[in-house]
Amino acid sequence: MRETLQNMMKNFGVPKLLSAYEAYPWIFYDEASGRTCSAEIRMGPNLSDMEAEIQLFSDDGDDEGEGESEEGALGQIMLMRAVPSSDGMWSPKYLKIKDVDYTNKIYDWEGKGCQFFRSTVEAVLMGSIPNFDDMIDEKMQDSEKGGGATGRIGRKSPNAKNAISGMKR
Repeated sequence: MRETLQNMMKNFGVPKLLSAYEAYPWIFYDEASGRTCSAEIRMGPNLSDMEAEIQLFSDDGDDEGEGESEEGALGQIMLMRAVPSSDGMWSPKYLKIKDVDYTNKIYDWEGKGCQFFRSTVEAVLMGSIPNFDDMIDEKMQDSEKGGGATGRIGRKSPNAKNAISGMKR
């Protein structure tokens, strides 16, 4: 996945281009459970890198001890890092979700990481904290079939014709 900075921002749900050291946060506090979910995009110095991070915190001190609640881990849920190449195109280089490294481990890990982040942002904007375990099961699965959704890569016995290059037989 190689995108312009503007398209990369759209993939993450950011409505504007960020400048160096700028951040764009989404935060939701659930009073019933006492938990806060935050999703944030941060730009590095001189636009040298970009980070997408999702964190889940509890205000009653549950995140100290085991680090688990009834719906999963507290603390950092996701971290994705993208850097620009010499031609100005941006591409993700690192993805970690709930302490599992997905970098180059599943097909289209970059796109799936962007979808995971954007789904969290949508849930936060609608006033809820998503169930991250269900999101991982839904969005971060590897398709073991090659060749697209149908699983068909090509014919087993293709008919190859010899190139005549303008010559008659």
